[in-house]
Amino acid sequence: MEWELQQGDSVRGPLTEEEVSEAIQRGLAPTTRARPVGTEKWRPIGAHEPFAEALQSLLASARPQSAPKPTKVPLWVSIVLCTVALSVLVTAVFSILVFQQSRATGAVVAEKMPLLDSHLQAIESMARESSAAEFVTPDKTELTCIATNSEVTCSATNRAAVPIHTCVRGKLSKKQANALAVYSLPMCTGRLGQFESKTLSAPWKGAFAKDLCSTKTAYGTEVLDWNECDFNTEAIGAL
Repeated sequence: MEWELQQGDSVRGPLTEEEVSEAIQRGLAPTTRARPVGTEKWRPIGAHEPFAEALQSLLASARPQSAPKPTKVPLWVSIVLCTVALSVLVTAVFSILVFQQSRATGAVVAEKMPLLDSHLQAIESMARESSAAEFVTPDKTELTCIATNSEVTCSATNRAAVPIHTCVRGKLSKKQANALAVYSLPMCTGRLGQFESKTLSAPWKGAFAKDLCSTKTAYGTEVLDWNECDFNTEAIGAL
């Protein structure tokens, strides 16, 4: 039996079954219509029994091959890998925190070193001046002190009839945790004559006020908040 193929407005044929099958293998469109020579009705080429099998075989070979299923990893391997990853993550976070704390501590020490050196020199000088004056506790003088983030400043006035000297230090205590406190370095007046006044300043020792007395803003930034701490002064012995 010979066949005719309809492709657009043109008709090919007559063709043998072998020629039509070869055309299918070469990529003949499945929508192509065909009919036996001598008949009137055109039908899709796959509707003709001689070519249905060849067309189905061609379509099957054109389908993408399904991907192979991944090999299932044993549960114990997943547990070990998760444990190792978590351990590495914890170690990295801890190292970062230690590094940042070390940098912060080093920055505080570096910033305060010049202040500490100059303050200790001032104390030594005042100690020499005080040798001819009577040492009294701060409550025997007129003493007014204020605190800032970095230091304490006190104004002392001698209301006694004789020369005096005294020593004091500032103290910040956290209201919610009484065990936490920051002290300033000692402040000594040196020799104060009658009605003489002196202004003294001393940095906080090892920290800033904000390290203890701070709150966080709505943006997560820490700011100095004096409501978080109590400030007072303590008497210390003569230096």
